[in-house]
Amino acid sequence: MKKHYSESEFQHYIHHQLSIEQREQIEAHLYDCDSCLSLYTACVEKSMQSSIAMDLPSIQKIESIIEVEMNKQEVDIKRRKRFAFVHYVIAASITMALLSSGVFEFMFQQTSQIQHTITTLNQSSHIERWTNDFSNWVDMNNKEDTQREQK
Repeated sequence: MKKHYSESEFQHYIHHQLSIEQREQIEAHLYDCDSCLSLYTACVEKSMQSSIAMDLPSIQKIESIIEVEMNKQEVDIKRRKRFAFVHYVIAASITMALLSSGVFEFMFQQTSQIQHTITTLNQSSHIERWTNDFSNWVDMNNKEDTQREQK
């Protein structure tokens, strides 16, 4: 059995670059040797820090990503404003075309005629009801008169 392992051997162990037999030998040695165990834990911490540093994007990368996203948002806002303006222009153009063609005037005349028809129908139904009520009243009076005459 080897007396102590080096940092490079522990790095190979951490990155799974050793055979199964070599890994088993190092594991057995770590159970018995405190100095190698402390060196191994230091290697693990160093390896984790370097992998975290590699995984985290740098501040410059983050700033460039934020800048790109903000530019995209500005372009989106400009596009939305332009899109809304185009819609307003189209709506105003259609309104002007309809006004000049007389469509709204025609619609106004039609609704006026419909309202007039409804009003006259309502008035005629009132007149009919009044005439019916009056004729019923006359009929009732006639019946009462005939009943009095018969007595």
